[in-house]
Amino acid sequence: MEELELKQYYKDLKMPDEFMALHKNKNLHTAKQIVEEYDFGREITNEEKRAIIQGMLNHSAFTKKVTTNLERVINNLNVKGVLSQQEIYQIIIYLSVNGGIDRHGYSWMLYSSKNVAGFVEYYIENKKKLDLRITETTIQRAIADNLGEKEREELVRYYIDLGVPEEFVQAKDIRNLCSAKQIVEGYDFRRELASEEKSAILQCILKHSHLDTKRSTRRYLSLVMQSLEKAGYSEQDRCGIVINLGIGKKIVLQQPGYNYSDLLRSKGKCLELKKYADEIDSEVTENSIRKAKEKGPEVVWKAVGKLGRQGELASILQTREELTALTPRENEGHPDSTK
Repeated sequence: MEELELKQYYKDLKMPDEFMALHKNKNLHTAKQIVEEYDFGREITNEEKRAIIQGMLNHSAFTKKVTTNLERVINNLNVKGVLSQQEIYQIIIYLSVNGGIDRHGYSWMLYSSKNVAGFVEYYIENKKKLDLRITETTIQRAIADNLGEKEREELVRYYIDLGVPEEFVQAKDIRNLCSAKQIVEGYDFRRELASEEKSAILQCILKHSHLDTKRSTRRYLSLVMQSLEKAGYSEQDRCGIVINLGIGKKIVLQQPGYNYSDLLRSKGKCLELKKYADEIDSEVTENSIRKAKEKGPEVVWKAVGKLGRQGELASILQTREELTALTPRENEGHPDSTK
């Protein structure tokens, strides 16, 4: 009966079959226990539960061929009896989403009770200065990092349906595509955005090459959002800051060194913004949206140029057909325009 209930639970979460096939029921049960019993401060959705569980168990240590089990990790964290159940669950969720803290990695902790004991000592010693809260950006990162094949396909279709060129979408890391969508949907524009406005803003957020799949020094929007949250910014402000930077607007008018590239490359730069809370311009105005729309065609034309260098003639022609659908005002003045 318990096994049937467990299968139904994961079916309700829409957990992929391939994920279920990889993991032992014992670990699936423990992961369910953690997600259901941890106090997130609000009711979390099935999508959020699914992502957090995937983050916990998406590790070679938890496959059926390996003997590691999540319950043992919990017991090892509790061996001295000094951590509460909520603290133990928080540690597991935080480390599994973020990879680790200081020199204590999630993977490192899974393989040895000695390593777990070392982490417990570190945690007790540094508890007052550690911030292991499971916040909104933690949950959003879990979602971005744990997309299944079907979710990836739906996400790509979301962008293409908005009119974002497919070659542009395919060039971007899927985690950044997810985070950019979260940012645009998380910001309150005070009105409903038109599809072309949403498309233009998304392209502005994602246009930086650091967000590309093939970039060796790839950066992630989810990390920027986490850092801005640690700096004390609300969801509205976090989203507004990234949108404005993507569009090309200065957010700290009197201070150099805080452009989009700076924040993508440096967690420290994001945290430093705490000092300029009174100066930060995080409001996305109608003028900002208009500028995003004006930049949209430029992003597409650059994609065409890149395709041209790669010799993908069919894609070039398709993209040029898309460009001809732009209004005369949007296309007018482009150096390659025939109008």
